[in-house]
Amino acid sequence: MNTMMMAVAERTNEIGLKKALGATSHRILLDFFLEGLFLAVLSGAAGLLLVWGLSTAVNALPMPAMFSGLPIQWNMLAFATLALGWWRWRRPCRRRGRRRR
Repeated sequence: MNTMMMAVAERTNEIGLKKALGATSHRILLDFFLEGLFLAVLSGAAGLLLVWGLSTAVNALPMPAMFSGLPIQWNMLAFATLALGWWRWRRPCRRRGRRRR
């Protein structure tokens, strides 16, 4: 079970209270989206820093002539981080946002 599914499952009462106070499913999805986006950006930034550090360390080692090092493509790393974060929040948020209880 992923982090967002746990966050949504543990907040069933909060979701019910928001619905009772008039929140729409769209607003509840937006709340969880913003939380998921924050977590994705934060963990993505930590991952990018880790990759940058490891790449720098590997590039500092003596290498054979046929190996040119570890090039970093920041745009692909950022895209993959955002796409994964978006994909992982969608399913649990939609399921709980539509739940009637």
